[in-house]
Amino acid sequence: MSRSGARFAPERVNAGFSGIKTSKVAEGDDSQILARGPGETKMNCSRKFAVTGLAVIMAIITLSVMAQEDVKAGDPTKKLGSFLGKWQSEGTFTDGPKATSTLECRWSPLNDFLICEQAVTMAGNETHQLTIYSCNREENACSFMTLASPGAKPASGAVAINGNVWTYSLSFEGNGKTTQIRTTNEFTNPRTEVFKVESSGDGGSTWKTVLQGTARKTGG
Repeated sequence: MSRSGARFAPERVNAGFSGIKTSKVAEGDDSQILARGPGETKMNCSRKFAVTGLAVIMAIITLSVMAQEDVKAGDPTKKLGSFLGKWQSEGTFTDGPKATSTLECRWSPLNDFLICEQAVTMAGNETHQLTIYSCNREENACSFMTLASPGAKPASGAVAINGNVWTYSLSFEGNGKTTQIRTTNEFTNPRTEVFKVESSGDGGSTWKTVLQGTARKTGG
């Protein structure tokens, strides 16, 4: 996330300090005053004040930049970068069928969201999915929204990022009951991600594995 750097014009500081007047000169400086000529003492004092003011302002700017860097370092949005690039994955459902997919993730133009498009192939059919990730910097929490296919109703939920493990949580209603879905993505290294999808129909007391597999980064 780029931020434009602060611009600073030293001549404005000098102009701002040049109007300061001195009403008293320390004892013992008369010879210096006579040697410098009329008005020179006032000019030198103004320059000293200008230099001091410049140093103070530069220190403030430096501290401000350091504070911004600290915020960036703790920005949860940065954690989403683990999925940047192109990926290929293969997974197996518990009841036997296999599925493959290609995935490409990139930052939104303003770098606030991670946008991922995925083509999933299963039983000879291909579907396209779109997922958008976002993070709340104040709450240090992230969420996602997925369109399982063009025109489909969006599904959304929370995603907790702890170290190299992402855990997604969502639920849906069907046949008069609530089904919870829990998905984990574990990045075992920067180019490999192991995933598992589990479901629960009893409020999270028990979970059963629905799908598991591996994704590998191929580019980007």
